[in-house]
Amino acid sequence: MKFSTYILPACIALLSSAQELQTVRKEILPTSAVHRKTTSTANPQPEALEETTPTSVIAQGPAQTSASNSPSSPPSPAKNNLKDDPYTRCATQPDANQRTLLDRVPSQRNYTYKAERQIDVYIHVVTTESKRDTYTESMIEDQLTVMNDAYSSMGFTFNLAGSDFTVQDDWAAASAGGDEESQMKEALHMGSYADLNLYFLSDLGDGLLGFCYFPTESPSRQTRVLDGCINLAASLPGAEATNYNMGLTAVHEVGHWFGLYHVFDGNSCSGSGDFVSDTPVQSQATFGCPSKQDSCPDQPGDDSIHNYMDYSYDQCLYEFTDGQAQRARALYDEYRAGN
Repeated sequence: MKFSTYILPACIALLSSAQELQTVRKEILPTSAVHRKTTSTANPQPEALEETTPTSVIAQGPAQTSASNSPSSPPSPAKNNLKDDPYTRCATQPDANQRTLLDRVPSQRNYTYKAERQIDVYIHVVTTESKRDTYTESMIEDQLTVMNDAYSSMGFTFNLAGSDFTVQDDWAAASAGGDEESQMKEALHMGSYADLNLYFLSDLGDGLLGFCYFPTESPSRQTRVLDGCINLAASLPGAEATNYNMGLTAVHEVGHWFGLYHVFDGNSCSGSGDFVSDTPVQSQATFGCPSKQDSCPDQPGDDSIHNYMDYSYDQCLYEFTDGQAQRARALYDEYRAGN
């Protein structure tokens, strides 16, 4: 087994954090195993995680952990209906057990902005050999800036605790619930269940931009290691995914990590929808950047085409609602904080 490691110093100031961080770049041959350390400002060594086998990997709509931690079949994501647009925004869908868990959080709780929530973030960029120099440290910095801008209204601040670059052809094309996803995350995942792991893969397949894991109660070690969001690396700010390269794929997927649904959840003009009272009822995803869309004309309000939890082009997304902020804080405090 042969691999090489070298350290690139980086000093990154993000909001209140002015600490010196180091970016560890790992170059691993496609057949090699990985054991690595990430320089971090918090939680420098993760708790040892149990090994997973191909038969025990949770395949959850891509990547949702059910309340019972049992396998479920991935549902099909909403397909992009725009001609000449090769991308599908997201493949994260709640399964029945997950929905029961997330929907039972008491809505009457008074979750306010009284305390800003600081979240440590570990960013992992995984590429094929041919794309090893395509994505840069500055893109990581820009991605954190985009996320902090998007979530500032919710009272969340993301602090970069560690980052790494890995060259591993199989992992760079990992799919939800596959062996490569499990192997990659066992090697790279850092921090606790309250910390965010973001993976940016150069060759995420089928035109998919991202998928993520919802929070769950009493997470097992397997659930903890699989936690986090996988994104197409081309969606990083300034990268090559046309119409989706402003960093908002990660913003969207992190919304799921907090427990938010799509604004069109249920694909119906009736029912509970996304369980947020101030997002209008919406029965279908938005594609492209329309000036207006109203999929439920008999219900108040137009579709939330500018909401981060819809599927519009990046340049058209710019808002969360107060109700989404309250729900995200409630679910984070309920299932992630302190775990």
